[in-house]
Amino acid sequence: MDCLKDYIGLRGCSETAPPSGLYVNTLPGVPKELLDKIATSEQITYKQAWSDIQDLALQEMFVDIHNVLAGHFKIHSLLRSVDLLRDIDTASTTAAAVNERGWSCDLRKYLPDGYAWSNMVVFTLDSLRLYVPAGVYLSSIPIKIYDGDTKEVLFLTSVAEADINAGTLPAWFTVPINKVFTANKLVVVYDSGEVNSIQLTLPPYINDSLCGCLDAIYDECPGEIKGVISTGQNIDSLTEGTNTYGLTGVISISCSYQNLICTNKMLLGKAIQLLLGSKVLEAALYTDRFGRFNTLDAAKTEKRMADLYQDYISCLGIVLKGLQLDTTDPCVECDSPIQKRFVHP
Repeated sequence: MDCLKDYIGLRGCSETAPPSGLYVNTLPGVPKELLDKIATSEQITYKQAWSDIQDLALQEMFVDIHNVLAGHFKIHSLLRSVDLLRDIDTASTTAAAVNERGWSCDLRKYLPDGYAWSNMVVFTLDSLRLYVPAGVYLSSIPIKIYDGDTKEVLFLTSVAEADINAGTLPAWFTVPINKVFTANKLVVVYDSGEVNSIQLTLPPYINDSLCGCLDAIYDECPGEIKGVISTGQNIDSLTEGTNTYGLTGVISISCSYQNLICTNKMLLGKAIQLLLGSKVLEAALYTDRFGRFNTLDAAKTEKRMADLYQDYISCLGIVLKGLQLDTTDPCVECDSPIQKRFVHP
């Protein structure tokens, strides 16, 4: 739900206008000074208090949206899980060079013309594993995860130099990721400036494993996993093949309402504002920094909090009632009889 963070602003405090044009403290009964009263000694300022309130509110909103939509649509929590395995050939190596090596997964590379792709499909990566051969390593080995379409770096991590040199090489290194990515194509690579990469060939059935029931919807497999190597330290020019150069992992392709929410955030703006207003007043009621909001005006604060929350529930219900999911969406009933639906310009 990061796409909704700071979508609603705090008038008088925000450096720039929020994308929604809405402010939580323009709601009647939600004055700015509440944030100063709410902030604890650990939070120090109203900005941290406001950030924490947003995090809690958006988590709650995601659960609310999921529960409402789950009553109307059944989506699959997991479409496929694909293991790239660790079948290495240490006799075949690619000399260290200034480029990036690894693999890519493009979910709609061969999507037939006229078909829509689901905006609920996401990648989940728990961790990666990199085989580091024997050698002298003077620096860490950076690992990047790119959006293959926009070339944007979505996540950056590394195998630390200290970890590499602390043990006996060659060795496998596990790199935690624990991220969800909404891109349609991921490119996952490492900097091979110091690495004489061993060969790790993708299994011949890898793309059959990737597609599964998607074949039935699109008449062919729309996606593809490939090994990749760049011509420099970016992915502007990639050569594809079957070798992932010792970088492996398990790709989980899941369905989530997260991207659906982000693409409809303009419709959800008012609901978010109301929920945040309710949460600000709730925090005011339970702060240990006493003020009139939780002493003399406690009853008034509690009633206003409840009113804002009920308005949020009503507003959210109206918005979600208008959302329609295509029944040919791969996230919506993969194993049911399929009716192909074309999307015309």
